[in-house]
Amino acid sequence: MVYKRLKSYVDILEEITLRKSEIDENQCEILVKDISYNSKDVSPQSIFICKGENFKDEYLTEAIGKGAICYISTKYITDKIPYIVVSDIREAINLVSSHMYDHIWNERLTEIGITGTKGKSTTTYLLKSILDCAGKGKTAVISGICNYNGKSLEKANLTTPETLELHKLLSESVDNGCETLVMEVSSQGLKYKRVEDIKYKIGVFLNIGMDHISENEHKSFEDYFHSKLELFKHCEIACINTDIEEKYLYKIMDAAAVNGCKIVTFGTSQNAHYRGYLVKDDIDGLTFELMYSGLITTMKTSIGGGYNLTNALAAIAVARQLHISLDDIEEGLLNANIPGRMEVFSVPNKDAKIIVDYAHNSMSYDALFDSVDKYYPNYKKLFMFGCAADRAFNRRKEAGTIAQREADKVIITKYGDGKESFDQIAEEICRYISPYKDINMIYDRESAIKKCIDEAENGWIIVMTGCETDSDIIRSYLNNKKIQ
Repeated sequence: MVYKRLKSYVDILEEITLRKSEIDENQCEILVKDISYNSKDVSPQSIFICKGENFKDEYLTEAIGKGAICYISTKYITDKIPYIVVSDIREAINLVSSHMYDHIWNERLTEIGITGTKGKSTTTYLLKSILDCAGKGKTAVISGICNYNGKSLEKANLTTPETLELHKLLSESVDNGCETLVMEVSSQGLKYKRVEDIKYKIGVFLNIGMDHISENEHKSFEDYFHSKLELFKHCEIACINTDIEEKYLYKIMDAAAVNGCKIVTFGTSQNAHYRGYLVKDDIDGLTFELMYSGLITTMKTSIGGGYNLTNALAAIAVARQLHISLDDIEEGLLNANIPGRMEVFSVPNKDAKIIVDYAHNSMSYDALFDSVDKYYPNYKKLFMFGCAADRAFNRRKEAGTIAQREADKVIITKYGDGKESFDQIAEEICRYISPYKDINMIYDRESAIKKCIDEAENGWIIVMTGCETDSDIIRSYLNNKKIQ
């Protein structure tokens, strides 16, 4: 990355600038070495962006003390350093961040964006496995599970990172020799313009269901749905699931067409370009017939769950647009490793199982427990889960409702960090569970996992959802028990 002068940043914001300070010749020539909206992370010669509903003027004071040379805001705060007052802070973030990294991702990466209420992570990892088997070079991944920039793997904080973090990941991916990017695109990422400067070769629309409806996210389902449709403004090819409810499918297809996308479809319906028919569904994987262009071939996946047929078909549809052979596609589907997706563990010396899955909303809960009932029809179920703080409030009702309907025992535990207390979240979940149900609330997630394993009985299955670190904790604890 080549550092650019402050004046160049002032110039690219001109169209959305409402007011700015006079910047003298010496200030114009200062090289900008970083951009930040976290006052704790500011370094010398940084531009500081004042954003967020909870922003306080003292954050800017701290940033100035650490060496910020200019601030961008939607209001005037101080003239101690040069400032730019803009009409749209998110657009400003996108403009200055893209400028810092020279937009290099659109020229150097084949970019694929995947949206939907459920299945984004699974489809992302199925597609990455196919690309790896096809020898398509390094593939960068941005997902709700983790981010991979071609060199290092890091746990994800958001499904689609905030703009500065996203652009940094994209730039690093190019620098590390990646040729393809596969990323999950959340409704928040689309609504708040985090992906505004990405030009996807292919955009995938998996499904739509009720999720992320709250004052802090989407105020209505309509807002959530239309935010997802924004994906088609950023892609050349639209891969769309024909199994979506007709009243939504019509609008999805129309949005893709209006934006000039080439439309490719997948699903189980007769009119899908890439059609699948499920032959066998067991815990070790799926077998299905793939039909397209007059051809019929048998395919297999490494993961079970009939609901994953749609995700496999989506990955196939994308791969074929990239001219990947069926042999490479089949190898990729058979070798895919998807963290936290229907991972099954056996409890030593007991007829008891543990299933770990990243289900976190009503659609994914229903699909998960349908599979559990199919694979283990006579087992009793212990359901361990948690819900996020400060967001996705509807998930508390969904989780409580599924626990009431499906579980013989319930353990509610912590999931992530936030301002809300664990007790407050657990209390809200419990409104939807009978007080006569066997319920435990355990704050520490690792302790909750160990309690599940220690108290597992013959004929029981433990279903753990929502956190990608659970599998590592389980493996370590089970190994220690074997040694003992």
